[in-house]
Order: sequence, then C-alpha cells, then structure tokens
Amino acid sequence: DQCRKCWRKARPQVASDGTHETMQQVGDRLVDHTNERLRIARVLSRRTTKFETRRKVTSALLSDRKASRKDDLPVWVYLNSIVETLDKDGMSSDESETEDYGLPVFRLKTMPWRADFSHELKIIDEQRLA
Repeated sequence: DQCRKCWRKARPQVASDGTHETMQQVGDRLVDHTNERLRIARVLSRRTTKFETRRKVTSALLSDRKASRKDDLPVWVYLNSIVETLDKDGMSSDESETEDYGLPVFRLKTMPWRADFSHELKIIDEQRLA
C-alpha cells in the first residue's frame, strides 16, 4: 500500500489547463513535499523536547521541595500542574529560519487558544538554566 502511495505521488499531475507536469516539476514537487514534512517533524520534535525538559525540571524541583519541606512547595505544585496539563501539545513551537550568516534563528509561535502562562513557563526555563 505504501508503494502504491509513493507511485501515485510520483506521477505527473495534470494542471487546470490540461498540461502535464514535466519530470523536473514532479521532482521539485516531491522535494518540496519532503522538505515540508521534515520541517513539521522538526517543529514537533522541538515542542516535545521543550515539554520533556520542563517536565523534568518541575518534577525534580517538586521532589526536592517535598523532601526539604521548603516554603515554595505550593508554587512548584502549581507549576508542575501547568506543565502536565498543557502537555507537549500545549508547548509553543518554534519556527526555524536561516539568517544571512547561515545560523539558525528560532521564532516563537504564539498559541492564541492557550492562556498566557509565559511568566510561569519563564520561571521553569530559568530554573533549567540555573
């Protein structure tokens, strides 16, 4: 079945004016499709990594606060619940681009449906870097 899908994708498509794609156009279309799939995979991978990192930070600090009975235990319970509730799908994704110097630049995509937890997530991210 997968072979059949690949074969169908690699066939020249017919334009609205009735002309068929050239083999060069077919190749370009397939390369564009593959590049888009890879871009989406990179975005999802970064989102998952961001979630896993934040979950590790909040879990570790929550365990530490419970063991040491520190005063900020309720804060870390709250922060951990935010991360667990948002899950990986609630993490903002980054769009990567390449600057003039060939270095990757990541631009944060906002998620309008998600409540603004930027302050809370910044606290978690700062603890990871500390």
